[in-house]
Amino acid sequence: MTIKYRIATSDDLELIYEFAMKAISDSVLPQFAEDAGIELQERLSLGTTEVFLAFDNDDIVGYAEIDTKPSSVNNSVYIRGLYVLPTHRRERVGRTIINMIREKYSKNNMGNIKVRVRAYTAEGKNFWEKLGFNVHHHAMELE
Repeated sequence: MTIKYRIATSDDLELIYEFAMKAISDSVLPQFAEDAGIELQERLSLGTTEVFLAFDNDDIVGYAEIDTKPSSVNNSVYIRGLYVLPTHRRERVGRTIINMIREKYSKNNMGNIKVRVRAYTAEGKNFWEKLGFNVHHHAMELE
């Protein structure tokens, strides 16, 4: 199996939506799946987001979305979401996508990359820590 990686274009919206529908069947609803339709289309057309994709043949198996408008604080960019289908986890798909993001944004002097990891996903927290991300602060909410 050879995974191919690239940045999405507006032509990929239907494929991304299909991928989101597959992701919804997971036990935890990924954040990106909640707005993979018209909201993502708007962000892509406005140029406020960039999506990195991983393909196995013609099927998306991994996805990451970046806010392309850098934060004024520390020249940082924000990862809106990263999701890899359960069938392709532990195959370095997520790691490869994050490394693509790091490479692209470090060339643009956007060395700080931020991500919010939900507290109840210890597996996710471990993934980010293995990639060199550090816990900056914890947030709690009363719903």
